[in-house]
Amino acid sequence: MYSNATLDESRLIGQWNQVGAFGGVGCAPGMAEFTGNSDALTIAYSLCLSGQVVSDNGSFSRVGMGRYSAPGLSADLWVLWIDADARTLVLGTPSGEFGFVLNRGAPLPPDRAKAVREILDWNGYDLSMLTLW
Repeated sequence: MYSNATLDESRLIGQWNQVGAFGGVGCAPGMAEFTGNSDALTIAYSLCLSGQVVSDNGSFSRVGMGRYSAPGLSADLWVLWIDADARTLVLGTPSGEFGFVLNRGAPLPPDRAKAVREILDWNGYDLSMLTLW
């Protein structure tokens, strides 16, 4: 598994809609919003993660290149992929325990849905656990 070491963090700023979840679905898709700047990012989110709604807000702190800790989550999130135009973002845990797909707007176009599946598969995620809305 790898994280995106060349990520320009300013590309995360703004509102994102959840369009996918990994590790179980039992709730509606949520959203996340990044604010601040590349030196001090914050996140506010309400997401369907592993079948449960998880909400929190606070510092989105860099713990490595393309790797972050987020308030309320038990594991670090790795940026697995962001498309060239910063429209789709895939975040996951290094253990593969959970992950999610965010998109600026909805629905997720077929070409990017295919890319999401390929990225998660390449990183060792069990695609049978992936749900794209």
